Amino acid sequence: MSEWQQVTLHEVCSFKRGLSYSGSDVKEDTPSGIPFITIKNFHKGGGFNFSGFKKYIGKNHADFTVSPGDLLIANTDVTRNADIIGSAIIAPEVDGDIAFSMDVTHLDVDKNKASPAFVCYRLLLDDAREHMKGASAGSTVLHLNLKQASAFPFKIPTKSEQKVIARILDTLDTQIQKTEALIAKLEKVKEGLLHDLLTRGIDENGQLRPSPEQAPELYKESPLGLIPREWACVAIGETATSTTLGTANRGADSAGKTKLIKMGNLDWGNTLSILDVESISASKVQDGLFLNDADLLFNTRNTPELVGKTCSWKGDGSLFTFDNNILRLRFSENLNGHFVASYMGGAIGRRRIGRLATGTTSVAAIYWRSLSRMELPMPSPDEQQLIVDKIDSSQKNINALNDGLTSLQRLKVGLMDDLLTGRIRVTPLLKQTQATTPA
Repeated sequence: MSEWQQVTLHEVCSFKRGLSYSGSDVKEDTPSGIPFITIKNFHKGGGFNFSGFKKYIGKNHADFTVSPGDLLIANTDVTRNADIIGSAIIAPEVDGDIAFSMDVTHLDVDKNKASPAFVCYRLLLDDAREHMKGASAGSTVLHLNLKQASAFPFKIPTKSEQKVIARILDTLDTQIQKTEALIAKLEKVKEGLLHDLLTRGIDENGQLRPSPEQAPELYKESPLGLIPREWACVAIGETATSTTLGTANRGADSAGKTKLIKMGNLDWGNTLSILDVESISASKVQDGLFLNDADLLFNTRNTPELVGKTCSWKGDGSLFTFDNNILRLRFSENLNGHFVASYMGGAIGRRRIGRLATGTTSVAAIYWRSLSRMELPMPSPDEQQLIVDKIDSSQKNINALNDGLTSLQRLKVGLMDDLLTGRIRVTPLLKQTQATTPA
């Protein structure tokens, strides 16, 4: 570590805030203007968010531009946990210069001393994040005190070692971004598949039925619109054999292994996460409140945009129960709970569920008297299972990629902490690079 030098941000960077602008100065999807970076381009946890990338069409931006590869930090933040304030990004590769807003500061790195990419990654470590939060103030909107921010102390190695470290982390970032893009693509494919499966179903040959436009004789009118002739429409209340609200009890003893599913564990798209589940003593759970395969879990009370989240329980649930913001439904043998959850958790079901909610702008509820009248498509039990199997197969591919993404992200976090602090040296790689570089 003797080659590593102690510096502060202001010793290796100069700071410049971006330009003030009005809403009329910024547009999306326009061929005119110049790319414009705002705090919407900062991902929580680091990285450039292209979904918030817009164009600046106003005037007087010449003094507020950066080039691809330049370093910027966020100097305002409206997130609840101060996830963005002081966070760093690298300006992306685009043709020409990029303007940046008053919510963003350009850190003009002295390239004789430091690599912008190395400094960017270093500012994402926990000690830097805490320093930036401590250098900010405000109630609903945080503002970064640049003088305090610039005093952040850290160590830097030689320029050559900085470049090798940044290249390693860039390689990981590229792989993470490619994996994220592939997951997003497969999610879109699954969304289309889900719509087709839940409106057209699967024929006797195991294939999607032709669409109503291709074969109108295969469909009939129903309260849900056109559905296959073999299907029926049924109200949830007509086929549910039991409806039960979960436990209001809380608390676990040292021997308690029972897990409590809460509304935060449910998500749209029939997605149920058990990675972060509260424990509860089995003695506090009433008989009959444990879960079975194909139980439907319906979130009865939440914010207006989240109420009605629906998931099905898969597999053995003898060690799992659910709380009193969740209604459990069990169905007759004619209706598969996994099929129902796929329908209700998908785009079509979500729109219909949203119309059932009542309440305020902050809290909404869906009551059984309304939910029980909601009609569902009902193929034969065999066809329902075929549809569920197709959906599960699609989701397994996405789950495998998500597992790989999680591994890459963990590897990146570990490597950042090791490489950016000098705990693990890249000297062998550096020597190899120097040996293969032509004189």
